[in-house]
Amino acid sequence: MKLAMLSRWNSACGVSLLAELVGREWTKGGHRLTVFAPKQIRPVKDDEEYVIRCCSDEGDHEETLFHAEPFLNTDCDILVVQRVEWVPLEPLKEIFSEIERLKSYDFIELRQELAPMDGIFAYLHASDVYLMHKQKEETRPGEAVVPRAILMCLGALTPTMTQNTEFVWFLDREVMKYSSSDELKGLLVKAFKGDRIVRKTVKAAEEYALHHSPEKIAKEFITLFERLAG
Repeated sequence: MKLAMLSRWNSACGVSLLAELVGREWTKGGHRLTVFAPKQIRPVKDDEEYVIRCCSDEGDHEETLFHAEPFLNTDCDILVVQRVEWVPLEPLKEIFSEIERLKSYDFIELRQELAPMDGIFAYLHASDVYLMHKQKEETRPGEAVVPRAILMCLGALTPTMTQNTEFVWFLDREVMKYSSSDELKGLLVKAFKGDRIVRKTVKAAEEYALHHSPEKIAKEFITLFERLAG
């Protein structure tokens, strides 16, 4: 298939990670992929030849940047949009009828969903460590944040390392926290050597995942609903 994706890409970002894992699997499967990406945000590697940087996003821009030509000139069967609230929707909507003209559909179905977890867990199970770096400047004082990219991966039982920020204020032994590059290097060495701290971290992560399992949380909601209704 000819596939296109509008998403962050090759950036230190959970959205980028999910997009890359799925997108690269598509290319391995022989599908043709085009990625429409925003301007570079904390780049982690060079872009592949199928990545076109032609827009900004709500996460990091002062004025909207949107080049319509790549969207209009790319032939695709499916366009997937990741983290739709970050996308410059107004200029995209203006040209969408022209993009769709690549078809005879009489409707548009908009979906917001996470990538399949099976693929993500396959990578985690093959890894020594899951590194999720967050800058302290990414949160404002008093702002409520949820580290989704960390929480959804704790159950893989791969040790998680992350910077000591507000993103993980409620996690303690479940993740390995660092405050400097030297501390990060030290933790990585311990992870690669299978240090005792790794086993402790994995055990605490397992306990957290079991204690906050979807089944348990769902039952607690039902219990709450029954009390409110009764």
